[in-house]
Amino acid sequence: MKPAREHAPLRAAFVDGRFVDADAAHVSVFDPYWRAGHGVFESLVVALRSGRLHGLVEQHVARMRSASERWACGELPAVDVRAVLDELVRRAGLRQARARISLHPEGACPRLVILVEELPELAARRAAGVELVTSPFAFGPRDPSPGAKLEARGLYTAARLHALAHGADDALLESADGRVLETTRHNVFVRLGEEAWRTPPLDGAGMLPGIARQRVLDALRADGAELAEAPLPAEELRRALEAARPCAIWLTNGVVGIEPARRLDGLEIKKCDRSERQMDRCLRILRSEGMPC
Repeated sequence: MKPAREHAPLRAAFVDGRFVDADAAHVSVFDPYWRAGHGVFESLVVALRSGRLHGLVEQHVARMRSASERWACGELPAVDVRAVLDELVRRAGLRQARARISLHPEGACPRLVILVEELPELAARRAAGVELVTSPFAFGPRDPSPGAKLEARGLYTAARLHALAHGADDALLESADGRVLETTRHNVFVRLGEEAWRTPPLDGAGMLPGIARQRVLDALRADGAELAEAPLPAEELRRALEAARPCAIWLTNGVVGIEPARRLDGLEIKKCDRSERQMDRCLRILRSEGMPC
């Protein structure tokens, strides 16, 4: 059972050009675009530091524009998203927040929604780690949906529900030929023993081109790590875990930055002190470059 909240949720909303009461914001049950999940979205962490909003806002907006064009959601309205988020964080009385931007086709009501809400303490979340199970579901080779953040989550929802039903936090997705791809919420970086870091390549794999993924790639390179964008057979990963080799599985996204997995399919991930120190250094690099994780 979840503990009761000690206070009302801190949140704020901007809907189609207006700041609105977060508790009064609503969607019509008859809106065909919202009913069909026809829309794109972005999630990211933002924070107020020394009176300024920090966060990779422009990078997420650029990815949303690309997804919106591909998925026929039209042009993003002429809104200064950074200024809107700055005001929302202040209205919500937050210093750090999870932000969500969603865009739907012309005619949707509402069409553009920007939200901020409380974010669980990230250091505690990283300390707890993430328990993963392998998803029994997989995208087909011609499925175009994994490359964008779509409101219609389909397979991602099924995979996460399967994980929760098995006592895990998230699901690890594999390709049809047994390669590690991503989780329902993260890109994946893996290090087996003293080998180089590996992260699945984006070329034709049907994965989200993560903003945090690219930042972590850059941070690892800046830290002098051996690194390859290369396929990782899921069976190779399982054998390493079964042999209790020191390993690291990092999960990256635009909200948490980096968090470690602690188990996969019930197998404990034996910690590697070197990788943990490297995570701390990479997080410092991410923060220095504007990601307040």
